[in-house]
Amino acid sequence: DGTFVLPFNRASPHYEHVLAVADGGERQGIYEFGPEVLDATTRTPIKIVLKPSRRVSVRVVDGSGKPVAEATVGATGYFVEAPIHVGKTDENGAVSLLVPADLKVEWVIGFKAGVGFDYFENYPFWPPTAESKPRLLPEQIKLVLDGARQMHIRAVNSDGRPLPEVGFVPWTIKKPGKMADVNLSGSRLAAQSTDAQGIASFDWLPVNVTQDVAFLCQDGEDLHLPDSPRFRPGGSETELTARLLRNARVAGKVLLPNGTPARDILIQAEGRGATNHYCRKYIRTTVDGSYKATVYPEQSYIIAIIDDTWAAPSHTGVILREDQVRDGLDFQLARGTIIRGTITSEADESPLAGETITLNQIGPELPEGFRSQSDGREGDLVRWAKSDAAGCYVLRVGPGTYEMWGPDYAKRERLVIATEEEIVRSFEFDKPDLKPLAGLVVNETNDEKPVSGAIVYAAPTDQDRRNRRESEAITDSQGRFKVARGVGPMIVYARDVEGLSATSVKVGDDQENVTVPLVPAAKATGRVVDETGKPLAGQQVHCSLSIRVGDASAWMPGFAQPSTDANGIFSVPGLPDGAHCDVLLLNPARSSFEQAYAFDVRGSENIDIPDLIARASEPVPATRPAGVSNAPRRPSATSRPATRPTAESARPPLWLSLVLGSPIAKLQDFRYRVSSARSLKGVGILPPFKLVVHPAESPSRTVHCPLSRLDRVLASVRENNSGGFSARVNGDRLGNAEQKALGELADGEYLAAIYLGDIRCSNIAPFTIDSKDDPAKIAPVELSAIEAGPAAVWPNLALRITGPTPKDPDLNRMAMMVAPLIIDGIEHRAIGGGGNGDFYSALPSGSQML
Repeated sequence: DGTFVLPFNRASPHYEHVLAVADGGERQGIYEFGPEVLDATTRTPIKIVLKPSRRVSVRVVDGSGKPVAEATVGATGYFVEAPIHVGKTDENGAVSLLVPADLKVEWVIGFKAGVGFDYFENYPFWPPTAESKPRLLPEQIKLVLDGARQMHIRAVNSDGRPLPEVGFVPWTIKKPGKMADVNLSGSRLAAQSTDAQGIASFDWLPVNVTQDVAFLCQDGEDLHLPDSPRFRPGGSETELTARLLRNARVAGKVLLPNGTPARDILIQAEGRGATNHYCRKYIRTTVDGSYKATVYPEQSYIIAIIDDTWAAPSHTGVILREDQVRDGLDFQLARGTIIRGTITSEADESPLAGETITLNQIGPELPEGFRSQSDGREGDLVRWAKSDAAGCYVLRVGPGTYEMWGPDYAKRERLVIATEEEIVRSFEFDKPDLKPLAGLVVNETNDEKPVSGAIVYAAPTDQDRRNRRESEAITDSQGRFKVARGVGPMIVYARDVEGLSATSVKVGDDQENVTVPLVPAAKATGRVVDETGKPLAGQQVHCSLSIRVGDASAWMPGFAQPSTDANGIFSVPGLPDGAHCDVLLLNPARSSFEQAYAFDVRGSENIDIPDLIARASEPVPATRPAGVSNAPRRPSATSRPATRPTAESARPPLWLSLVLGSPIAKLQDFRYRVSSARSLKGVGILPPFKLVVHPAESPSRTVHCPLSRLDRVLASVRENNSGGFSARVNGDRLGNAEQKALGELADGEYLAAIYLGDIRCSNIAPFTIDSKDDPAKIAPVELSAIEAGPAAVWPNLALRITGPTPKDPDLNRMAMMVAPLIIDGIEHRAIGGGGNGDFYSALPSGSQML
């Protein structure tokens, strides 16, 4: 009768695929489980429909165009562990694949030892939308294996002994001329296992890549690889070492309120540590209510009940070392707290189905040695809920501290849950209105002939941030492309494959088609050296581009990522006239980019960049403050081309510390590095605090500021080359980073508003309200605050714009963002800057909410 039963030994089949094959592959069917974790009691049969397979012809050639025989070819995608159809090319370099008609194929990959690797991207633009991902595979595909390099992975345990029979796979690979990288993390086809000496060899990796290639361990049940070995473009290494740790184990029992065992209860264990590979494991209890699981070591865990009917207090701060066994992590179930609500359209209040609510449980502060730059200072456990057809969602949780986000990570709120039976939080949300944009790239200097293989980048203008969406595409053989765009004007940049020609055009709000005529473009060339002047090979360089077309501008943060050759040389082609380029060097110690040089493009003349010095690493905090990004910063509207590093910019790093409380208690999250390469953002209004400005870790001048005194100070850190730290009292400057090394704050009592840089919108900038300001231009600001003792709970602090302003003579609005703050073990409420579109639109141009 067509029924079947498959044994399944995991807590949930999310992301799994079930494939049915008949008639030698001529008919196939596939069922894909989505990302939702399924209830163990669900017994609804899945249905697989056999359909005629899609036959795809793949031709594989080398860099000279000659056929490549015996190349391995397969169709794959995200979360598809085994390629559905794998074949070997014949003497003509050809192979025919039979692919299930309903399979979502992202890539077709091909490789051969000593020849190289290539992949076909099965999406029209990047990132793809839900409607465009993926499309039907074309009937014919060509792959070019244009050179191979060999890399050996040496696997050792924590004692340095070799580990045989351990599987490794390249994580992501991006070749030049591709829109995005290919993700091989789940692929068995591309995996290699270590031999008796603990060596896994990859002899087909492409010679030319545009980003790091990291390697993952595929034996996650027994071993953990906290730090992935990687090689960088242009690097000369041929062997990398992977240090693996033996996994830890957790176990316990779950009991119902009456003390009887609770079977089929889902448990989530989530860890955080000094690694980008944090652990998330789902486990189900057995018939006697017990559970056990292997988890990554050297992480701090939250272990929680995930159930629609039951909840319990989570186990938090569970530290697990290598090979450690932790038993007795038991749960006594109760009804817990229900979090429910609806998600509706902001436009017409209609229910929105399939939208995601994110709930993040906050654990205790991570111990020293467990903090990574990407995950912050606290443990986390993340869970999700989807809205149903009526727009309703439900979550059931135990007591604890949580952060909650609505769709698109909007309306962030912290919840402290104790014994409440129910909490209601509803969200209004409108999905971005994406529209298609079709285009044609032509060569203006060659009779406007279509340009195939041209790289296209579309971004919204700085002046319009509605439904911000950036897209990248590659033109077809007829020079045509299409991307998805949001509301508002855009700038479309295009260049040919070699980067000899490029241009940018502005696209209007309702424009559906555009022609991009390429003209000769500039190329910048530079060299990276160490402090002794020695050229550095394999040094990664990051270039961001700010493009202006008429009165509109757009920013391309990932414009180019070249790597230096054996002589330390790198080049950046395809630079359009009028653009501004920032060149940044990667600091491996901080995994972040630091600005090294900047220049403006004038015409199509080539540009010589002076030698860039890759300086030695500087000490940094144990973790990056919350909200600070690793990504390159956006230049401000007033930024000017940078110059060569100077003695002033090479001075010791400076720190701005904001120390809060009464008595003083340090708040680590308000600690930011201030230097010639800043990475700062956030806006905050602070309670009573002490302002400390000092070089490195040496103490210097302090100013203690109770809010009961209303002398005013604006202290700002700015993201441009001319400004740094500045402090003003009623308009009089007290200190400046570039001239006075941040050290000359006068003694006194102030009300301080701190603006921490990273201006993302060119029409918003910091401002000071003082007696010299014209009240007709900027409305008065009224601050209401109360000084708090160590055990007091602060009321909400608010800046209120009372009006009038030129844009809104009747303005009387309040804009604020409230967040909890722990001082001396007591939870307080502190205000941060905030506002919405209506609020900002009512302010004078150039204003910034503080």
